[in-house]
Amino acid sequence: MTRKYLLTALSLLCGLSVGLAAVELSVRLLYPDAVQSNILLRLEGSHATWARPDPNFHHVGDGIYRLIFPDPSEPSAPSRIAIVGDSFAMGHIVGEQKRFGHILQEHLGRAAKIDVLATSSYSPIIYRNVIEKALSLVPYRAVAVFVDQTDPVDELIYHEDAIEDHAVVTFNMDQMSSRQRAIDAAYTDLLKRLSEPARQSAIVNLLMPPSLEGYFRPQDKYYSYVHMSVRRRDYIRQFNTDPESEDSEKMLSLLTRHLERIVLECRARRIPIFLAANPWEFQTSSRPRITLGLPGPFPKENRLESIFMSRFGYMPDVDVIRLTQAFREQVEPSGLFIDDPDYEFHWNEEGHKLVEVVLRQELLAKFPDLKTGR
Repeated sequence: MTRKYLLTALSLLCGLSVGLAAVELSVRLLYPDAVQSNILLRLEGSHATWARPDPNFHHVGDGIYRLIFPDPSEPSAPSRIAIVGDSFAMGHIVGEQKRFGHILQEHLGRAAKIDVLATSSYSPIIYRNVIEKALSLVPYRAVAVFVDQTDPVDELIYHEDAIEDHAVVTFNMDQMSSRQRAIDAAYTDLLKRLSEPARQSAIVNLLMPPSLEGYFRPQDKYYSYVHMSVRRRDYIRQFNTDPESEDSEKMLSLLTRHLERIVLECRARRIPIFLAANPWEFQTSSRPRITLGLPGPFPKENRLESIFMSRFGYMPDVDVIRLTQAFREQVEPSGLFIDDPDYEFHWNEEGHKLVEVVLRQELLAKFPDLKTGR
């Protein structure tokens, strides 16, 4: 009898083990974000260890993250063009040699000097300061601003640190430095906890998702900043699907206010400005890999681009670059985006090549003399 019970117990245990293994495999396939290695990679990639607080540009870094402004002592270029933006313009993952700004420089040759002034997670409140400094150093013939889908929520995030004095915006260094120390400590502990054996199970991670936000209570000083930073994609989705919500209206108000300031600054100097709203895969492909949880059908409207057309499209010397249509016209729009790692949403090399072609066509239509550059 004891032997029979033992065999039954062993059978149940084996069945349970096989069942758990099957569930674990299913979770890994259906929810790759719950896999320990992917979580660690995502957290390490999102933790801005390269960033240093800065009073004028919120954060700066080294290497590709540097802002390299023109040297006024250098000989003047016949035509100088500034490309301003965030990680897309910076060349995230593809690198400096394959980003669209570098390709544009190769095509225009000596007819123009292209300055790429872009760093990850920048937004119009920072673009303002970048452009104002660049214009104060050397004369520019045109400025091209590439606004990303993350910029509306980033405007909310950076607004918490902004010190505005009429036309000037600076950032609270003491607050940013103190918060960074608190976030660094939380990241260190979170990464330690994620390395524990139990976290090797995707089931555990799915049922108890690890979150930096959990280290801060709603009443804590830095909770709002961390909450918005962690849930950036939720805010992007909200901006696109619920434009009348309080958060969406505030995002739009901040974003357009700073863009209007940029346009005003450029027009005062009679410098044509080009505005682009970086298209994401869910706005260009019928079968997007990253959908932000939005229901089909796809592609969805690029709301930012539509806003630019209605707000700025009628202004003299302001051209809205319609990148979304250019992406949609490709045979396989999804092939213009990085697909490894699976949570990545930036353009790949082919995407940058397409953006360069569209931008070059816009510039040549405005400045035909640039065709003689090679």
